[in-house]
Amino acid sequence: MGIDYFHNEYEDPFSSRPYYIPAGKISATTSIQTPNQLLELQQRLNAGVKNVELSGPLDPLAFERIPLQHFDELRRLAKLTGAQISLHAPMFDLAGFTEQVGQGWSEENRKTTEEQFKDIVGRANKLDPEGNIPITIHTNRGIPSVIPEKGLGYYTEEMAEEALMPYIKGKEIPRTLVAIDQEEGRLLPLKFEEKDYLGKKKIFTPHERLHSANFTKWEQEVANVFSMQKILNERLNERDFLSEKTAHLAYGEKHGILMPEEKQQFEQTKINMETASKHADHLTIDIKQALNELHHKISSYGPKLEEDQSKGLEELRQRWESFSKIEDFYRPKILHAVREGNAQLIMQLKEKSKNEIEKIGGAPNLIQTLNILSEIHAPDVLIPVDNFVAKKATQTVVNTALHAYRQFKDKAPVIAIENWHPETALSRGESFQEFITKTKDEFARALVNQERVSENEARKIADKLIGATWDVAHINLLRRYGYGTEEIIEEAKKVKGSDIKKIHLADNFGYSDAHLVTGMGNVPTFEQLEELKKTGLGNEIPMVGEFGAFDVQFKEGSFPYVLEAANSPLYTLRNEPRWSAYRDTYPDYFTGYGTILPDLHFREFYGGGFSLQSLPRELGGQMPGDKSRFSGAPIE
Repeated sequence: MGIDYFHNEYEDPFSSRPYYIPAGKISATTSIQTPNQLLELQQRLNAGVKNVELSGPLDPLAFERIPLQHFDELRRLAKLTGAQISLHAPMFDLAGFTEQVGQGWSEENRKTTEEQFKDIVGRANKLDPEGNIPITIHTNRGIPSVIPEKGLGYYTEEMAEEALMPYIKGKEIPRTLVAIDQEEGRLLPLKFEEKDYLGKKKIFTPHERLHSANFTKWEQEVANVFSMQKILNERLNERDFLSEKTAHLAYGEKHGILMPEEKQQFEQTKINMETASKHADHLTIDIKQALNELHHKISSYGPKLEEDQSKGLEELRQRWESFSKIEDFYRPKILHAVREGNAQLIMQLKEKSKNEIEKIGGAPNLIQTLNILSEIHAPDVLIPVDNFVAKKATQTVVNTALHAYRQFKDKAPVIAIENWHPETALSRGESFQEFITKTKDEFARALVNQERVSENEARKIADKLIGATWDVAHINLLRRYGYGTEEIIEEAKKVKGSDIKKIHLADNFGYSDAHLVTGMGNVPTFEQLEELKKTGLGNEIPMVGEFGAFDVQFKEGSFPYVLEAANSPLYTLRNEPRWSAYRDTYPDYFTGYGTILPDLHFREFYGGGFSLQSLPRELGGQMPGDKSRFSGAPIE
């Protein structure tokens, strides 16, 4: 629905558009660049805006330059003017990703973000200590997730089974799926490809590539252990061979009966034997570490094991643990005996070690262990970014909300998570709603377990303190991937209106986040709002107009334009006239009567000729002296 500046259709002054927004519900935003939000708030209030969202600075470092005292002054100014204010948090990544090249994700980044978010929530409470000020924060800071493309089709049941991902059945096939290595925090783009093979065409879907990448990675890690074990056996055989070969030389050295050549041979053999033994020790450590890593990945990212698989794996783990303790105890003692040339002690230590190993059921069979690991479905170390971000961002939001609840109870600020560009994490309708629901569920569970709140009360608190900010313009960016108006409205249908705490208004043409005024692009704003009302969007929810780009570029206020596009009434009553019709009214044209009763008339025409009044003031008259019209110098 655009703004019609030129039109030739007759409009009845009593006609109205199907959707309207009262002017009092429309919020303006402050500048996203300056820390001087106090001046920004004053300027917005001077323009007649009732509600204001403090939107700056979006740069987290610049946000830190807002003095703490300004938050108190912002609250006082809003209270004096009867205005309502909300807050847009700086742009940082809830999951813990960083924009620095090569760093990706780390738990340290996530914890830093969490602490920063807690601090911002605390400062936000100063803006409205008695209420629940809504704080908008983005789902991410530009982390790519799914690059869609209309027309690639949908996953069939066969495709879902082949990828071992039943949940993708019926979902759109994307052009690119971005996965993340959960161990390294590294991103991996997986692309849709169609290749010509002999006799047929083969389609490689992103999710199929994801399954293949996990399988290949797992097979390589298992094969690497096999390779290390082969080398270990060679080094152990070499060590044992040298030990047996030089047993008589060790005896001769102990009794001082070796010839010089034999001494030289024995010293070189000891060096070779120690080298082989050290290499074997290093390989043993590496193999145990690799086995521990494999077990860790199965436990952390693997599928749920069958009962016999789980039992067998646990028995192997315990045997390996006991075997390692025995090896770690006897290995340095045997090596010391070899250096001393004490063949008898070597035999005794080996015999004791053998007896203890037999007590635990014998040495674990590495080949058997690897075979068991190979039979288990490859663990999902690589997963879609959406899945990973949902888990980590939920942790950040829940911990922050729990911190705010402990500090402010029912007066805690509301966390309103905003959808970002649709190709980024958790910003499509379905994934966004699933994230909001999961976060609220986790928060309610934390309240029950940690704060001893009843389940019903915990659910009410979660519904109150965690919700969504739906940006109608961000979802419109799906147009650059081939989607149209109907598909964009469908995205809004997937979001529960009852979860929304704030609406962000803006407009664009689907290719960049232009931040035009509502009605100046092709965003189906009011169609989205109608769908959200069907699922519980409240009438009291503020509509925040993010039109800063228009204000800056065109050097004029955007508020009258959004009032026109929103079909807002001119007065407080829901009645005519409306701003959308007010463009057709014109003010009366009247230039006035000009200068009335000028002094010149009395001085020149009604003064009766010469009088003292006409003298310059310097000579005792009442009229000031004239000045030259050219130079402005006094004429005396």
